Amino acid sequence: MTRDVVSTYAMAHLMAAHTGVAMFRAASSRHEGSPWAAELVALTAEIEADRASLEQIVRTTGRHPGSVPQRAARYALEGVGHLSRVLHWPTELASLAELEKLRGGVSAKAVGWEILLAAATHDHRLSRVDLEELLERAHDQSHRLHTIHLQMAQVLFNSP
Repeated sequence: MTRDVVSTYAMAHLMAAHTGVAMFRAASSRHEGSPWAAELVALTAEIEADRASLEQIVRTTGRHPGSVPQRAARYALEGVGHLSRVLHWPTELASLAELEKLRGGVSAKAVGWEILLAAATHDHRLSRVDLEELLERAHDQSHRLHTIHLQMAQVLFNSP
């Protein structure tokens, strides 16, 4: 894998990371006062830290993050909100679907860390130790989101 490919790969994941941060912030805001509020706030802070780590990886591989990822995140987030309005989903169902998107994003992030970890075998600009920690944290985030998602579904489907 050439350095240019690693850099391009990291930059693509950075665009997705900006979208993920925006989605986690929105979810945290929407669920303020809910049983999941504190966990979503904690997850949002971790997701923001993960994005900062990825920005550093992008810089380490010789690229500058620039403003493209932020613009991509804004457009992606607008599309997510538009889809829920088009489907006329009730708020509770939209919240459940929102958690599915967050879980998918964290799963994709874990895959990204796995690929960068594999690249670190040949690209010494990447820290295997840091990437292993990021991957472990993504797995933990995934587990926590899974728990919230199931709890939310139980409340939704068991309500009168």
